[in-house]
Amino acid sequence: MLTQQPELERLRDYLNSWDGTAEPDSLGLAVLVEFRHKLANILLEPLFHFCRMLDEEFEYNWVHLDIPLRALLQEKNMQFLPVEQQQGYTNWDEFLLTVLKYAAKSLTNEYTVQSLHELTWGKVNIAEIAHPLSQGIPGIGSILNFPRQSLSGCDFCIKVDSSSFGATQRFVISPAHWQDGILQTPGGAIRPSTFQSLQRLT
Repeated sequence: MLTQQPELERLRDYLNSWDGTAEPDSLGLAVLVEFRHKLANILLEPLFHFCRMLDEEFEYNWVHLDIPLRALLQEKNMQFLPVEQQQGYTNWDEFLLTVLKYAAKSLTNEYTVQSLHELTWGKVNIAEIAHPLSQGIPGIGSILNFPRQSLSGCDFCIKVDSSSFGATQRFVISPAHWQDGILQTPGGAIRPSTFQSLQRLT
């Protein structure tokens, strides 16, 4: 199949280039995140539609989206494939491949890149921090708004950072290596060994 569709071969190479991190220069992650997002919308939205028929104010806010999504992927029941496209899919693998290609094409069009290897995580995950007044006073945004900068981290990382949301505090520690733990606060990062040094001074 790959030899018949060079775009799939390029997509495979791009995804294999992911280094497992969410750094601005990371390749592969952008399409993986978009693929997850589109897959969840396609598979779960029909179910949510029936929920809204019973309750107009229904909203799905559970953070563990992957639990029902993985259940659907493991079951691979043909009845859950999109109704309008069900006749066109012979199996779930074909459906998933279609969504993956759709995710890649959407991103390349949105960010106007010629090649997938130009689509780094830093092109997608960019800080959008705007002062409230900049939306009401034309031209003042260039003075009040923060510069648009590429961010490391993502919504699913320990370092939660996205264009409009980020964690104000992070605490990372291993019970066997507490001295290497990190506590990050708005004022800066603190290591547990710092507390020990302060205790000696008091």
